[in-house]
Formats: sequence, structure tokens, C-alpha cells
Amino acid sequence: MQQRAAPVREPSAWGLAAYWFALNFQGAALLAIVVPRTLVQERLSEAARTAELATLAAMVAIVAMLVPPSVGAVSDRLRLRRTGRRPFVVYGTALNVAGLAWAMRAPGVGALALALLLAVAGQGTALAGYEAMLPEVVPPSRWGAASGHMGVASLLGSVAGLGTAGAATLGTTYWAMMLTAVLGAVVTARAVPEPPEMAPVPRPGPLVRDWGRFRWVFAGRFFVIFAQTLLMTFVLYFFQDVLGAAAPAAGTALVAGLALIGAAGAAFYVGQASDRTDRTGIVALAGLPMAAAVAGFALVPRAGAIFGLAVLWGLGYGAFLSVDWALALDSVPDLRNVARDLGIWGMASNLPAVVAPVVGGAILARATTAADGYRVLFLVAAGSFLAGSALVEASRPASVGRRALRWMLMLAVACLLWLYVAVAYDARVLGRLPADRAGVLVLGNHQHDVEGMVVPARLFLGSPWRGPVYSAASPRVLEPGFLASRGPRWLGRLFGGLSLGPVLRGLGVLPIENMPLMRPLASWAYEVYRRHGNLPAAEALTPEAVALLRPPAPSRLRDVWAGWRWPQAGPLVSVRALRQPYREEARSGLRRRVEADIDRLAAALDRGGTLYMTPEGRMTASGEMGRLRAALDVVGAHARSIWLAATSYDPWAGRRLRMLTRLLPPADPSRLGLSLAAARPVTVGQVMAAALLGAPAGVGERELVAAVRGSGAGSADPERAVRRALRWMARRGAARAAGGRWVAGQRRHDPRFPHVPDLLAAQARQYAETVAAVSELAAGPAAATRSDRSPLPAGRDR
Repeated sequence: MQQRAAPVREPSAWGLAAYWFALNFQGAALLAIVVPRTLVQERLSEAARTAELATLAAMVAIVAMLVPPSVGAVSDRLRLRRTGRRPFVVYGTALNVAGLAWAMRAPGVGALALALLLAVAGQGTALAGYEAMLPEVVPPSRWGAASGHMGVASLLGSVAGLGTAGAATLGTTYWAMMLTAVLGAVVTARAVPEPPEMAPVPRPGPLVRDWGRFRWVFAGRFFVIFAQTLLMTFVLYFFQDVLGAAAPAAGTALVAGLALIGAAGAAFYVGQASDRTDRTGIVALAGLPMAAAVAGFALVPRAGAIFGLAVLWGLGYGAFLSVDWALALDSVPDLRNVARDLGIWGMASNLPAVVAPVVGGAILARATTAADGYRVLFLVAAGSFLAGSALVEASRPASVGRRALRWMLMLAVACLLWLYVAVAYDARVLGRLPADRAGVLVLGNHQHDVEGMVVPARLFLGSPWRGPVYSAASPRVLEPGFLASRGPRWLGRLFGGLSLGPVLRGLGVLPIENMPLMRPLASWAYEVYRRHGNLPAAEALTPEAVALLRPPAPSRLRDVWAGWRWPQAGPLVSVRALRQPYREEARSGLRRRVEADIDRLAAALDRGGTLYMTPEGRMTASGEMGRLRAALDVVGAHARSIWLAATSYDPWAGRRLRMLTRLLPPADPSRLGLSLAAARPVTVGQVMAAALLGAPAGVGERELVAAVRGSGAGSADPERAVRRALRWMARRGAARAAGGRWVAGQRRHDPRFPHVPDLLAAQARQYAETVAAVSELAAGPAAATRSDRSPLPAGRDR
């Protein structure tokens, strides 16, 4: 039994939703248009505006996240003492209006921030009382209908707020936000008759203290609001910086208006229907059109397409809003603490509002161009919408929910890994494939895992409608343990046992075997698992192999690739780690598997796709390129043209590892290996490594600057580049100062290149090999060597 209001007359549905209209009027206009326009008036640069907006949005979200559950807990205690919820709505609204009035006349960014925090604190106080009032006066059988009315009010409030902010002056918009807040509070306070006391009633839905479903739905809502916040925070600057709109505020208002007006009708009817059907499925399905529309924003960044996709997005958003509040009440564990728990539920809106501006700002700041930055931002938003749908679906106890949860985890980890790469590395790709490409084979050299994630994404973003983009990778990438071996340690411990294979295959990753008889122990265990299921580990692995794993010994094969076991299960072992007959089975199936892998790569080119592969097969440990594998002969025969993705790394360019890739056709198609080696960018780090190792007695800073200047390393300011590189070399132990000169350091290994024992020597060797390859190409045609085989038959387009 739980506490709920004694029966009173049911309030007017629209009167109940009036304050929801006011909240969304202000919420839609404030961060999407009002605050950005206020910052524009401060005459800040484009970069400064984006940074200030991200900071303000995060600060506002933190306050909006903390105030409702705190005030809600106080309201719940006072309610048990027969104190109403209405005073919180009244006093909170007064505080909100005072903050808006101050923000309208704030003399600078600091005062604006304080005023916004005051306004949001007042709004959170009113929200805590308002939301808790609703389940006390609306019977559970009408929660869906009430949620539908609130969804319509939310959409109409957002449309009105965006329309007002886009069309009116900044001062008028501030006054409109204050007026709607006051009117909404007055109408709702008069329309909602608070019950005088609490009475025990049966509680439908989850059991008291059952937090399981609440957590799933909370997490799903987090991803949906995260994606929504990415869009709303930066959409005005997208119109201004990418589409070049003369009136970006009006463009923002028009797109949002098209989406929200189209969603208003759907919200009303779907909300009512949810009282007669499962609300969980409605919310899960709502994320699909939103994801499709936002992916369209990324792939077709044109005004005409954006307006059409906005309607599609609105259909999903309207369905989501129509049952959002009702699903929250279905999931709240205890109605006696409804204000506190709905305040916690509100964190699913406010926590992503803290994270999303920071993530979005980091994506845009690190993009080569504004268009590329917004493409990545929109694709991350699309993935978040899908993850939200999967999480909500996973809240159901059925097996379909568990399958959706598995896909959500894989998708979320893939997005997390991509964001980790974007933040941890300074990746730059120079050049672009032809727009009318078809059947293009892109060959790259292999030094690190980063190029395998960055280059295919850039190929796709460069021309997304010109056929699919595939990338060839080791099968280990598709097996459990990849995250433990490549990602940060904490990611490996949490998700190291998770296989990203289905997601990566869906993204175009095709396997090709590069480790036929020496693999990680976890890979051999997975090989047997795929064929025979989760056998006892001792049945498939030899006692010597099991002894490699730290106690407790794995009982089943799936225990072998747990993330915490990877230090023992990751090192290479031979196929003899398997017992018979599994050992012979693995050997005999190798040839068929390799042939099938090559056939899949060739078929991708035959279908007109773009295929990225690194025919060396393995990452270089010496810095020099390896021999191009024979599989290139077969695959290349199916290519209509060949391009190169020549990559170099500069470990000492700054805090983040820098990757430079050049996309270009081969200088000599008959000598692909030589052309690829010559095309690799020369970096400041390579030149300095060669100079330090070539002068054991030391080299002066001026000599290093002269070497960089004469190398063609492409630095606009060689002096500054050399000083920065020396600073980072000294920090990492690769170089040290000695008597006014610089000498090679003793700490040559870099954990970012775990396979390279001496990174300084590897950088110097790559520089020497690149210079030699350029000279050899300049000398004219020569007979193709084994490593320079041409995969194209005579007469094909090269």
C-alpha cells in the first residue's frame, strides 16, 4: 500500500498542462536562441561563443539537475504533514522570473551566468512541486491521456518559444518568457485542486522499492535527451557556420517549428492510446524516426532536405513526449516519495544537458572543417537515439529486451570508443576521393589502430551517397577482447568481454586473417566457442594453456575472455593451446576461411563500394613498411581504381598523439609499395628523431630548426614546432638537454605504441625510408619488386 491523494474532482486536462507549456516555452527558447544571441551581442569570436555557450549550458544543467530532487525530497516530507505542493510552484516561479529579469540586463558574461543559474533554480523549485502534484489528482487509468496533453503542451510551448525567440527582439523574448511563466503558474494553480490529505491506495505497476525498471527507463531517457541536447545546443551555429543562413535564428525556429507542429497531433493521440497498450514499446519505437532524421542531417546538410527531415524527426519526438511522463510514473518505485523520485527522473534530462554541450564542443573544436564537425555530431546524436530506444525496450523482462540491451551496449561502447579517439588523438586527413567514385581500393600503411577507425569514417563522410565504405581488418577486431587489448584499461575491464562484431560488421568492417597460427589465447577459445558452444574450458584448452590464466581457473570458454583476464589471455600462443580434435579443426579450416575472406573483399569492390585495407597485414614495429600481402593481387584485380591513404604519426606534437593521413592516387601504379612509402607525410618528430640519433654528441636547437625547415615537414612555424617537440620529448624521456645541446634519451618505448620497442628509432627509420622512396620514384620507372606488385591487370583503369 502506498500513499496517494484522497479523491477530489479531476482537474481540467489543459489547465493541468498550462504550466508545462510555460516550462517548455522557456526551455526551448533559452539555450537554443536567447543565450546564443545574448553572447553574439557580447561581440565574441566564433570560437569564444561556442566555448562560452558550452560552459553556460553545462552550468545551467548542473543546477537544473540538483535542485528538483533536493526540493522534491523536502516537498514529500512536508506533504506527509499535509502541506501542499502549490507553494513550491508559486515561490519557484517568482524566483525564476527574477532571474530572467536580471539576465535581460546583465552587463557581462559573468552576470549573465549568475542570472541564468538563479532563473533555473527557481524553475527547478516550481517543477518539483508541479510534477508531484499531478499523480495525486490524476487516476492511474488516465496517466496516458494526461501525459498526451502534457506532450502537446510541451510541443506547443517549444514551438511558441522558438518562434518568439526567432522572430522577436531579444528584449521582447525575455519579457515573453517571464509572462508565460507567471500565467502558466496562475492557471495551473487555479485549475488543480490539491487534496487536503493523503489516503492509502493500491499501487499498480512495479513493487515498492523496485528500482530495476526505473534504472533502465532512466538510462534510455538519458540517451534520448543527450541526442536532443546536442541538436538544440548547436543548431543555430549549424545554420550560421555550415548552411551560411543570413538569419540563423529564423532558420533554427523554422526547422524546430516544422518538427514540433507536426508532432503535436501525434502526441495527443498516442498519449491517449498508451492507456490501452504497452507504453514501453511506444517509447522504444519513437527513437527510430528520430535517429533516421538526424542521420539525414549528417549526410545531407542542405536546407531543403533539413526541412523535410525535421518533419520525420517530429513524428518520433511527439510519440516520445506523449508517453514520457506516464512511463515515468509507471516506473517510480514509491509514490510516497514521488517528488524526490521524479526529481531523480529529471536528471535524465539535466545530466545529458551537462555532458552533451561538452561533448559537442569537443567534437566541433577538433574537426578539420565546420561541416565535418557537424556531421560527426549528428551521427553521434543518431546513435544516441538508437541506444535510448534499445535501453527502454530492454526494461521489459522478455528476451527481446535482453537482445536489445546487448545491441545497445555494443552501440554505446562503439560510440564511446569513437569519442575516446576523437578526444585522445589529433587525427587529420588531407585530401578527398573523387565524388563519382565506384569500386575504389584505398591502400594504407599500418602503424596504429587509430587510422583504422579514422580513415574509413572520413571516406564515408567525404561522399556518403557514392556507395558503401568497407574496411578490411583482422578478425581479432570482431572478437571479444578487442576493447581490452586496444581501449583504455577501465574500458577493457568493464566491456572487455563484449564482442563488437555485429556492430562493426554493420559498419562495413570485413575480416581477413592475418594471424593464422599464432593468436591470443582468448581468440583460440572463441574459435572453439563459435563452432561448439560454451564448452568447459578444460575440455577445449590444454592444461598448459589453462595454467596461463590467473585463478580462479575459467570453468567455461566464455570465462577466458573476461576483461579482467586479458593480461593473461591476450599474449600470442600457438594453435597447440587447443586440445585435439579442436586443434586439427582450426588448422584444416584456415585455408577455406582465408579464401572466403578474400572473396568478401572482392565482392565489396564488385558492388561499387570503397574498400580500405592495409595490405601489410600487421602494424610495423620498426617504422618501415612491411611487404604487401599476396591477397592484394586478388582483391586489387576487382578494383576500378586505386588510391593511397598514407599515414604518419608524430608522438611529440603535443599532449595528444597526432595522426596525419594523405589521400592521393599512387605516383606509380606499378610500384604501389614504393608509392605508398613515398606518400607518407614527413613529420617534425621524424626529422628530429633522425637528427638526434645521427648526432650522438648532441645537436643544437638551431640545427634542429634548420633540419625541419629543409625537410618539407609542412610546419608553418618550425621554431615553435621544434620547441614544442623538445618539450614533449623531454617529458616522455625520448630526449634530454646536455650542455646546451640535445641528445637522445634512454626511455625509447612509448605506451601508445606497445608493439614498438624503440619509438625514436622507428620514427627515424620511417623518415629515411620515405626520403629514399621519394628519390627512387623520381629516378624513373623500375621493375616491380615483390613488395611493389601491381594488383591491376593490363587495361584496367589505374
